[in-house]
Amino acid sequence: KLEKKSAKINDVIFCTAIQHIFRNYLTVRMGLDFHALTTNQFIPAFNSATCGVVNGFIVDNMEAIVEIFRRMDYVRFAKNSIDSNKLPKEKYAAALHPGEREEILETSRAIIKLFDRGK
Repeated sequence: KLEKKSAKINDVIFCTAIQHIFRNYLTVRMGLDFHALTTNQFIPAFNSATCGVVNGFIVDNMEAIVEIFRRMDYVRFAKNSIDSNKLPKEKYAAALHPGEREEILETSRAIIKLFDRGK
């Protein structure tokens, strides 16, 4: 659904939606409420939920989710900040780059599929 309406929504709404999807998914999948956690709390919460017993594959996927959340947080909250006005704009602008939405959607789908398969 998000992909279909992606062109009609702004970057902040898109980023918020991605985070909401992942928070819902992780809450159901891990049995731990990810809705109230900050991005920096994800890895410790994940380790707690799994009692620290996970393979490298799962850790890599969780780190990829955190990476997506950090980018989404920046786009959502850095608008008009000093950092967002730095050069080069491609690196610091608080906006998604051309093609970045598609990349995020593709990566998110892949993470969820791999997470569910466990491989």
